[in-house]
Order: sequence, then structure tokens, then C-alpha cells
Amino acid sequence: GIIDSNYQSTALGYKALKNNTNGQSNTAFGYEAMIENTIGANNSAFGVNALSNNSTGNNNTAIGPAALYSNITGSENVGIGFQALASNEASANVGVGNQSLLSNTTGKNN
Repeated sequence: GIIDSNYQSTALGYKALKNNTNGQSNTAFGYEAMIENTIGANNSAFGVNALSNNSTGNNNTAIGPAALYSNITGSENVGIGFQALASNEASANVGVGNQSLLSNTTGKNN
């Protein structure tokens, strides 16, 4: 586990928040949760590969295996459930349930 007092981030799980450089106030729990995050801030990821590819997106919440998996720059998203918003790359979406909005890539405000 990692607790980074400089950036107020917490990680628990193999490679969770591994590449974080300047991202602040992030919480990642699970195998490779938020592994690619570099400067994204105020994100929460709980589950295997949750928010795994997020790099610069802010204010996202991913709960469940592979929730918001492909999100890289999208912000203000909430994905709850297995693969919820897994293909998402946009902002301001909410997906609740197993594979909810799974194929959404660019749609906003859903």
C-alpha cells in the first residue's frame, strides 16, 4: 500500500496508482486500480482495474471491476458495477449496474 502525504493519495493493491506523479487526492484500492494515473486528481477507484487507464481525468468515481477502465481524460464520471462505463472517454456520465453504458465512448451528460 501507498500513502502519499505530499499529494494526499492512498493506494492499496498490486500496482495501484503506480505511475502517479502529481495527481492529488486520489484513492485507489485493487489490482492495478488507477495504474496509469499521472496528474489526474480527486479520483476514487475501487476494484480490479478500476479507472485503470485514467491519466489526467479528474473527479471520477469507479466502483467495480474494470469500471471506467478506458477513461483517460474524462472528468466528473461515476461508474458503479462490473465494467460500468468501461469504454468511456468522455465527461459527465453516470452508469450504475453491470456493464451500464459499456459502449459509450464520446457521449457526455448521460
